[in-house]
Amino acid sequence: MTQSYAFTTPVGRFVGGSMTKLVTVYQGKPLDKPYFRIAVGFSKSDSNIIDIINGIMQFAFTANAQYKQIQAIIQQGLTYERGFRWKIHDGDRQELKERDGYAGHYIFEFKVSGFSPRCVGMSNEQIVGEQSLDELFKPGNYVQVAGEVRPNKLLDQNAGLYMNPLFVKFRGYGDAIITGPSVEEAFSGPEAPLPAGASLQPVQQPMQQPVQQPVQQPVQQPMQQPVQQPVQSEPAIPGANYNPHPGILTPS
Repeated sequence: MTQSYAFTTPVGRFVGGSMTKLVTVYQGKPLDKPYFRIAVGFSKSDSNIIDIINGIMQFAFTANAQYKQIQAIIQQGLTYERGFRWKIHDGDRQELKERDGYAGHYIFEFKVSGFSPRCVGMSNEQIVGEQSLDELFKPGNYVQVAGEVRPNKLLDQNAGLYMNPLFVKFRGYGDAIITGPSVEEAFSGPEAPLPAGASLQPVQQPMQQPVQQPVQQPVQQPMQQPVQQPVQSEPAIPGANYNPHPGILTPS
């Protein structure tokens, strides 16, 4: 029996998740195996996505042939409460339809652990680098996914499928989807008063006077007295009574 079902989606809108940031916490608890999560919305009017969903359902039913209780849950279809974990959400559900890009769409939720999804550009060239990935594969842009589903092999209320992205292809830019509150919502309350010292106009600093530096008087050097050279006297001329040393010859 085939253990997986592979498919390639039509072009859909990337509505949530990240190619570079791991999910490390779920319901306030750290995860033993962090994972990458991406959510892609596909129009309900696209016949190609309907064919993919029907193929996934048929695969899940066949893969659980020996578990009649699981098959009974599968036959309920895309129900959320106590249903089969399809990893496919109806974007028109009451709690989801207000999210940007959800209404009128089926939302495929892909997850992968251990490594980031393999991403390519429009010419199937590999896209690497956090900056490039965050620029191309961000909520609001359009992508195409080559993925697969596998049974999670659980037989309780969590029975369902793993949905893995094999490749994610960038197909086009769209209006950015901003998660969290808008600026208007964040500052929708009463305007807070300004504290003392605050001003709506730039505060001009008083002009500082230049500091006068003291004028330094030139230091007078003490006058040097001329050095008197000793007067050299002419060598004395031997007189008539001069008696040379016996060892010195006298001119003849």
